[in-house]
Amino acid sequence: MNRFSLLIKPFVIYLSVLLFNTSCLNAREREIYIINYAWHTGIVIPVDSFSISQVSGLKNFSGYRFADIGWGDEDFYQNEDFDLFLAAKALLLPTPSALRIEGYNIDIKKAARYFDKCVMIRMNDSAYFRLLDFISASFRTAEERNNQILSVRDNGRIAYYKARGCYYLYNTCNTWIGKALGEAGYRIDYRGVVTVDDIFREVKDISIKLK
Repeated sequence: MNRFSLLIKPFVIYLSVLLFNTSCLNAREREIYIINYAWHTGIVIPVDSFSISQVSGLKNFSGYRFADIGWGDEDFYQNEDFDLFLAAKALLLPTPSALRIEGYNIDIKKAARYFDKCVMIRMNDSAYFRLLDFISASFRTAEERNNQILSVRDNGRIAYYKARGCYYLYNTCNTWIGKALGEAGYRIDYRGVVTVDDIFREVKDISIKLK
């Protein structure tokens, strides 16, 4: 073995290990869910140390297995009963938005039958990180430090936060989910996503239908 081979061998070994670790990272699969019931469509993700470190709003949900995260009109979203005026205002006028987080301690696969629609999407760590980054960036923070909580329900199991962006007819909770999956690297035409049927049609080829 010549001197050049001796010098380059450690570099080749290092590069091989790096490529192996990177391929393992990208090969790892995470499971997320898209759910819908009544007027709500949300992204359900596991609550663990990684997701909490990426989405600070989840620190209040560390006692739950999953978090259902959705985006919508600030007033309509927080109103417990259907209000026609708030619904019309939300659709016809650009209005302030809110993020809604609900904690679950149930197995989402087993609970799928209780939703109107439910699909599972498997993604690698790279796509999952980008998804969490998009969710994190959707929070409107107070002086760019702390998430602004608007209200809390059911002993903290549900919380609403100030969010970025305006809600209106062509920028709905379903559009937001389309944007989130697009940021994760999926080919989603979120500009054509308005209704719940639109988003579930877009994810048909990248998901497993549970309900």
